[in-house]
Amino acid sequence: MKLKIALFTLLTSISSISFAAEYKTLQTCVDNIEKDYPGQIMSMEVESENGVISYEFDIDTNVNGTDFFIEIECDATTSQLSGFQLETHSEDPHFQAKAKISVTEAEKAAIDKYSGVIVAREYGFVSGKPFYSFDIYNQGKNMQTEITVDAENGAIIGVEEELYQIGPNRTF
Repeated sequence: MKLKIALFTLLTSISSISFAAEYKTLQTCVDNIEKDYPGQIMSMEVESENGVISYEFDIDTNVNGTDFFIEIECDATTSQLSGFQLETHSEDPHFQAKAKISVTEAEKAAIDKYSGVIVAREYGFVSGKPFYSFDIYNQGKNMQTEITVDAENGAIIGVEEELYQIGPNRTF
């Protein structure tokens, strides 16, 4: 219920898409996630990547007795789910075995390209490949950007401007 109230508050502040259409799209995203991914939605962000607005949901779930977080993106126009990521922690032996660069090297790659202060870190897998993700706050622009770095080669593989967040910033 708190999430729905927070989502309603968010939607009243977004003027790029009509309120009724926006609410219907967001509600469809939530319905699709609840249907396809058991667990609890812990947070939601509104993001812009290359001008495309999407919702990013963090879901706390349990599969076969193991707790973990998954991250799902949902297109704000079409309600299409995409961007499935499995989030883990830095000590995960599977992550450590696959990551070829250190978190320090990944942080440097992100900060060199996008100046600011790292306020959150995530470790995870997308399509079986390890990644680091950093939320970087740039005080001069009063903006937070999520930078995703390939943990095998250090390449920046994703840049998303974070427009709004409901729920806690979570990091392992």
